[in-house]
Amino acid sequence: MPSHSYLKLALAIGCCLILINLLNASTNWSRFRGPNGQGISSEENLPTSWSSNDYDWIAQLPGSGHSSPVVWQNRVFITSADKTKAKGYLLSIDLHSGTILWTQTIPVEAPKMHPDNSLAASTPVVDETQVYVVWTSKNDIRVIAYTHDGRQQWAATYPPVHSRHGASNSPMLVDNILIITREQETDSPYASSWIGIDKNDGSTVWEIERPTAPDNSFSTPCVMTSETGEQLVVFTSESNGLTAVRPVDGTIIWEVNDIFTSRVVVSPVIDNGYLLSTSRNEGFVFHINSLKTSPDIKYKLEKKFTPYVPTPLMKDNLLYIVMDNGSISCHQLTSGELLWRERPSGAIYGSPVWVDGHIYMITRKGEVIVVQAGETYQLASIIPLDEKSHATPAVADGRLLLRTESKLFCVGSK
Repeated sequence: MPSHSYLKLALAIGCCLILINLLNASTNWSRFRGPNGQGISSEENLPTSWSSNDYDWIAQLPGSGHSSPVVWQNRVFITSADKTKAKGYLLSIDLHSGTILWTQTIPVEAPKMHPDNSLAASTPVVDETQVYVVWTSKNDIRVIAYTHDGRQQWAATYPPVHSRHGASNSPMLVDNILIITREQETDSPYASSWIGIDKNDGSTVWEIERPTAPDNSFSTPCVMTSETGEQLVVFTSESNGLTAVRPVDGTIIWEVNDIFTSRVVVSPVIDNGYLLSTSRNEGFVFHINSLKTSPDIKYKLEKKFTPYVPTPLMKDNLLYIVMDNGSISCHQLTSGELLWRERPSGAIYGSPVWVDGHIYMITRKGEVIVVQAGETYQLASIIPLDEKSHATPAVADGRLLLRTESKLFCVGSK
């Protein structure tokens, strides 16, 4: 074959791969806060304001919960729970019609937890073949994998989490390794650990025992990826600070200890060589040197810009911070300089997401706030959902998915 023919073939294959990646990016929202947990969507032209007549559909969920929906192509997966009946639910919903395709029910006895927590606080993770869900019960933690049509593939059981506030950590997936955290508080009879599970059969690939702290972490890890494609999983917690782990074998590559003095709920955020992590009392922006050496602290956030529950956003060299009391601020990422700070409505537990130049979030009383992203504050809209919410929006296939305690709203295709 002539050399130019090889070139044409290579270009054709490359274009196909790019199209496949773009399709996956737009139709899949596979974990808590979407791709790598960063809350950034590649979708365009989503509505920034709407009325009650504009919803594509509204699904009624059994029980209640705070978890966020995940999406793979035309299937939505979401958890819910009924504490009085000691039941947890995993539902599959058709993205286009809102039809509930199937429901899996599992007994879940409530552990001790904060009144604001829920049995259905952990967001599932989904890939091309399976959806994975974590249930934290009084006597154990169960990790279960189902096919997209609802058939259970495997189940793994681990000792429970004992803490004042319960647990709500969401799983994440790196290639064939499903990763969960089960951190304890200092009075727990159980050891803390991070666990890597084979997604194909549920076997434990590695488990790292970790020190305990007065407060267990609720943070969900994310991935750092080098230019060569090497990956490390980044964990954040009061007990261990900032830790990078090789996902294949659980090897700790580096660790930054003694930086947090209180519970870590916010998940790590990474962009353009910077990494952000906060606890209830401290917040830091780190500069990442490489995957093999620990990052340096670039600057420390003022306490009034240190969120406890909502995870911030980084986009286009800007840092967006949503505080629990509902204030929203925009900063220069490299310096931390404040550009604007406003409080358009009430308190917020769910995290914000960025879509096509706008930031979407849901208040605790159930209002969707839409703010234009950028160096100047501009409120686009506030839309009531008429029910409380602690959830983070999901975005897929031109649609925005909004979860309240007992309902799932879909808007966008109209």
